Amino acid sequence: MTRTCAKLLLLLLAVAAPLSSAAASSDSQARLSQAKVMTTAAVNLHNWLHKTHMRAAAVEDSRGLFLKEDGIRAALRANEKCNTALLADYFKDPAAVWEKLSNNAIDQEKRMAIEAVNIAKDWIRGEKVSPHTLDIIASARGKRWIIGARLLEDLYQNQEKWGKVRKPFPLWEDQKTAFNAARKENPGLKPPKPLPPMRELLYVGGNWNDGNRLTFDVPAPWLHYFKNGLAGVNPKGELAQIAVIGRARAADGREYPSIAFRDDALPIYTNRFKNFLELAMELEETEVSLLPVRDFVEVTDYTARSELTSVGLENAQAFNFSDPEHRKQAITTVKEMKTVLVQALEEELAKLPDSSDKRLMQSTIKALNADQQNLVFITRQRAADEERIARQYRRASADAAAIGLFKAHLEEWEKSEEHPIPVGCPI
Repeated sequence: MTRTCAKLLLLLLAVAAPLSSAAASSDSQARLSQAKVMTTAAVNLHNWLHKTHMRAAAVEDSRGLFLKEDGIRAALRANEKCNTALLADYFKDPAAVWEKLSNNAIDQEKRMAIEAVNIAKDWIRGEKVSPHTLDIIASARGKRWIIGARLLEDLYQNQEKWGKVRKPFPLWEDQKTAFNAARKENPGLKPPKPLPPMRELLYVGGNWNDGNRLTFDVPAPWLHYFKNGLAGVNPKGELAQIAVIGRARAADGREYPSIAFRDDALPIYTNRFKNFLELAMELEETEVSLLPVRDFVEVTDYTARSELTSVGLENAQAFNFSDPEHRKQAITTVKEMKTVLVQALEEELAKLPDSSDKRLMQSTIKALNADQQNLVFITRQRAADEERIARQYRRASADAAAIGLFKAHLEEWEKSEEHPIPVGCPI
């Protein structure tokens, strides 16, 4: 017997002692009163175990959300570290530059959310809104891509605005080709400002428009190609990376220049800020969804500690319900207390003459011993209906077995599959 169990029995005997002194003329009445106190204590221990079983299931069900939150947070840290490293080649203070850029992106995200609501209101009121605009603003993916494209253009074309420049951003190969061609006609022409990486500036795909069509402003160097009938396209340039330049023949036999996006180059609809915002907003949404869960765990911790204190468990205030090891230790101790108390109660009842009170307590003991998994909430009154208790126990046992089987399959699936959260950097 542990010290806690021994202390509990001494406590119960102390509670019963005044009754024994006051009713010295009736020893059996005193024993009956003591047995009732012990029965109530045993039922309280059992029901604490039952409630703990239910609470633990709720906490375990939310464990996936906490793991998801940890995964998103880790991916976001990796994303920020990667983006800072990408800036280190071009800025002396890359961390400060990334902080400004990411804060700007988040601010734009919130402003565009308001803008999307206003555009939707205009559309509902019947005001003219282009389907393209409505689709872009209403789409989280499109909205975040737009934010990223705008920020990247500002970053690359106004580099000194964002931080201490280590070296300038490079020009596209197609920018160099178009500039060299234009400079032949205009020797005093100034070099163009750099453009963001091609795959972060373009949106190509059939998501907003039918078919694989351009849904972005055509970059200036490509306009040069188009004006010249796709002549002189740099085979090492950016356009050649995603498109096949050729000749097609019309129905009348005339040839004309053609351009087709390569299948292996599509789709193109991402950039570093879109990826960052998706992680940042998903983390924010997950944190909000976990607020009631955290409140539940906090309240459950407080309630469990109070209940454990009331049943005499030592160090109850150090109990952390969300910690499986703490919970396991507390359950083991309370189960031991219940077992010792029920055994002592059985010995006490054996000394009493037959009575309705004694039979009710015997029914309670029978119910307590039958429900070793603590699946049923028991009261002394309900315990008398043994058939009802048996039905509840069978139903609860079947439910527990089904849930256990489902969780076993789920854990097996989780072990066999990888579910990494994409970091989204580099592109």
